[in-house]
Amino acid sequence: MSKASAAVRVPYSVEPVAALVACRPYVVRYLRSLGASVEDAEDLVQDTLLVALRSMPSFRGDARLSTWLCRIAQRAYAHWRSQAIPSISLSKGEDGPVVEGLEDVALRSMDLCECLRRLPVPLRLLVCSHYIHGYSYREICQGRGLTKSHLTNELSAARRLLRQHLVSLSR
Repeated sequence: MSKASAAVRVPYSVEPVAALVACRPYVVRYLRSLGASVEDAEDLVQDTLLVALRSMPSFRGDARLSTWLCRIAQRAYAHWRSQAIPSISLSKGEDGPVVEGLEDVALRSMDLCECLRRLPVPLRLLVCSHYIHGYSYREICQGRGLTKSHLTNELSAARRLLRQHLVSLSR
């Protein structure tokens, strides 16, 4: 492969650091969608950008740079989550000690999974594609043959249903 064709495959003509920094907001948004707090997302993005900068020579350009960065961020997030130990506080309530932390996180996760299961399959697929797998609106629209306005309306309806299901579970 000639140098000219290799340059065409990589869609960024600016220096690597500038290209990575340009993708930073997208990666932060992706990490937030995975469940990271604002502060944790900022820390994880720094780790992601450092790993990406070191690995830049191995970037082939088969995928968009932002997609590659999100995959690195996903690995960093998974590692961070496996290392994180939820804080558990025992406080004295009216009926005795109340356990907060790990149990609450588990219950919220189970509630969300149950709410996702209650969604109609087409809406569930759209929600999972965008919010869990990180596909952009454009990618989903192309893959599903939808217009952007239709996808926006469907995701809005899905969020509304999720809220209703969560409220009904909390009662």
